[in-house]
Amino acid sequence: MFLTRTDRYLPRMNRQSWCALLTGLLVSGCATPPTGETEFLRLEGSQDWFVLWQGFEHAWTHNHRWNRFGNWVEPLDDCGAARCFGAAHSAASGTSADTATFKSELVEITAPGVGFAQATGVIVASDLMNVDGIWTRAQSVRIPLADLPADQAAALRDRESFLAVLNGWDLHAEDEWAAAKPIDFALEVDPPRYVASADAIDVVWRTFLRMGCSTEECFEEGAFSYEITAQLAVIGWDDELSVGGSERFEHTYGWDAPSNPLGHGNNATAEELQLEPIEAVLPRSLPSAGSVAAMTRLVLHLFHWKEGVENVDQHMVEWRSHVGVVEADGSLPLELMFKNWTEGMTQYQGFAYKDVGAATMSTDLVLIEVPGTDDLPRTAWSGYHSWAGEDQSAADDAEAVTRSWEQTQ
Repeated sequence: MFLTRTDRYLPRMNRQSWCALLTGLLVSGCATPPTGETEFLRLEGSQDWFVLWQGFEHAWTHNHRWNRFGNWVEPLDDCGAARCFGAAHSAASGTSADTATFKSELVEITAPGVGFAQATGVIVASDLMNVDGIWTRAQSVRIPLADLPADQAAALRDRESFLAVLNGWDLHAEDEWAAAKPIDFALEVDPPRYVASADAIDVVWRTFLRMGCSTEECFEEGAFSYEITAQLAVIGWDDELSVGGSERFEHTYGWDAPSNPLGHGNNATAEELQLEPIEAVLPRSLPSAGSVAAMTRLVLHLFHWKEGVENVDQHMVEWRSHVGVVEADGSLPLELMFKNWTEGMTQYQGFAYKDVGAATMSTDLVLIEVPGTDDLPRTAWSGYHSWAGEDQSAADDAEAVTRSWEQTQ
């Protein structure tokens, strides 16, 4: 069950007070964020081959609202092989310019006879402050098999078992809407079903989004509108794979902060958040087979644990949602982290402030085992993405998205 809404934010300082404070803080911190190379990545394979996303890491030099943010696997059309895939990362800050570093991982699977397709779902989630009930948006995406190559359609038609997993996401503030700060964000996808009467596969996915902006950079309290795009990998099989049931893994953590005129910290000895991966364990049925874990659900929930903190929305400096290598005993490292502040970020922006907070992050994982092989190649893609800030719209892909196959080899 997703989370329900909470009360409106309390009033904040007026615009004149904010501007006076901002002017004073802007005089410090103007270093240029470091940049570097972004790797080229283009994967090609046969009809029996496909690629699954393993999540990603993202870090700004200083913390920001979510203007645009995401990472995903993208099928490519212009290739000589049966299938081609690349990776993409989106990053856009709000007020100030910055350069993000990112890293994602992908696993290649070769499984003769297995059906595979990737579908894209798009949902707009807007300010629902005055609407009762659960803040969830759902969409059913249809994949007409007649639209696919004949071999691909045949491998998906009327199979005994189907699975859908997240192959990444992208979200951005819509045009004419200010970027806001996250409070709750969730994605989940249901098992697909084959609809014989339509010769199509239907897959339902949901998103839950609650944003806020309790700081005056937005000049509009609580309002938001975001377009959320989910990449959904659909797999169909009879006995070619072994797929376990969904298992949920979750952890809750908090962080403190030193005193700051904009934040709520008062701990002079507060240390930057450092989280080790948590250990996940998925029951194995074929310990010697090639295996990979994939996400069917991912949830972030921010909440306050400190007395006197009225607002729970947070700027973000770093994000991790990454699935590691599955061992023979079914164990794997799992990184789930939202981070508000890092030491030294004021050298890049004088009014980037540290705030206290707490988060729960969780994911549902399924284990996919491929009989007859112990080798599922794992590929990492990393790079840099710069954004000019100034509250520009990030809805256009041209500047807000870095794609692996567009880099110079």
